[in-house]
Amino acid sequence: MLYYTVFCILILFALLEMVTVPEQTKKAMYIFLTLSFIVMGGLRWNTGNDWRPYHSFFTKFTTDDPFFLIAMEPGYVKFVQFLRIFSSSFTFYLIVLSTIAIGIKTTFFYKYAGAIFLAVILYWGTALADITAVRQTLAVSLCVLSSHFIIERKPWLFVFFVILAAQIHVTSYIFLVSYFIFNAEWSVRSKSIILIVAVAIGASGISESLLELIANITPAGIGLDRISQKALNYLEIGNEVDPQYELSKTQRLTAAIAKRAILLPVFFYFQERVTIRKDLYKGFLNLYTFGNILFFIVVDFITLQRAATYFYFYEILLLCIIYVNVKSKSIWLILIIAYSLFKMLSILVNAMDLLVPYIWIFSEDTYRFVY
Repeated sequence: MLYYTVFCILILFALLEMVTVPEQTKKAMYIFLTLSFIVMGGLRWNTGNDWRPYHSFFTKFTTDDPFFLIAMEPGYVKFVQFLRIFSSSFTFYLIVLSTIAIGIKTTFFYKYAGAIFLAVILYWGTALADITAVRQTLAVSLCVLSSHFIIERKPWLFVFFVILAAQIHVTSYIFLVSYFIFNAEWSVRSKSIILIVAVAIGASGISESLLELIANITPAGIGLDRISQKALNYLEIGNEVDPQYELSKTQRLTAAIAKRAILLPVFFYFQERVTIRKDLYKGFLNLYTFGNILFFIVVDFITLQRAATYFYFYEILLLCIIYVNVKSKSIWLILIIAYSLFKMLSILVNAMDLLVPYIWIFSEDTYRFVY
């Protein structure tokens, strides 16, 4: 199947990190991979999450229908409205969406990862290279772009792109704290203590009170009122875990801790041992750690956990920078490939009906039941 074929091809590219490749050749191959992802994302059909609502939103868009004006963030509405000036084809929309979302991230990898082909296989393994992008994917990419301006110490451009992202998906506002978090002097001990406190908050149920506070103090304007409304909705929904799993809160929290009990200690271990790209590593680790802190605080609210999504991206950069620094590169190459495979399998197993098989516009049978 396509996903495994792509993964096997990416393994071959990842092996190039073990040898010296001329920069121009490497750049050409990297552009080829980026364009391949964009093609897969742009030409898919009935493949991926939320296909039906996004397809309906774009193809049936009318500016005088109030539903279309309130169902999505205003920036996304304008984005769709602008694209429809050129075409009402959903494939055209997907091509543009994929070009922006994937293009920003792969450009960021090229500039900051150090091991670009490892970044690519990790990108495929952890997110299928965003070939199933939705509007939050676009918002995350804009936040990734904004983090470039954190590194360049251009706060106003950083704020501009975060606010722009928030007009696509309102949860992006959480990324505004990133400018301070990236540059914070956080010791491993401080990170560990804050993570423990976050787990305690999540376990105690204080997160519900925090949501109530957000709902009460959030002012209206530039989309911020949507945060308040979402917070109220999450309180009404409460614990959204599918009852068929019959997991207690303790079991779910234990599972969440177990998933992070491998990577976080590894990342913490290298905080003071990385010498190449040291400042970048610390900044990216601060962001990644904050995302996990946020996750544990809102562990009771699956929908709200998507706010932590903006920070998970940086695990790819962290693993690549570790690879650049270690001497035992062959071992780390195997570990990173294995981790990427595990993450890809997790995605496919959890969304088998939406992803397998991969369908594109040239498939003989393009039907799939989607929602």
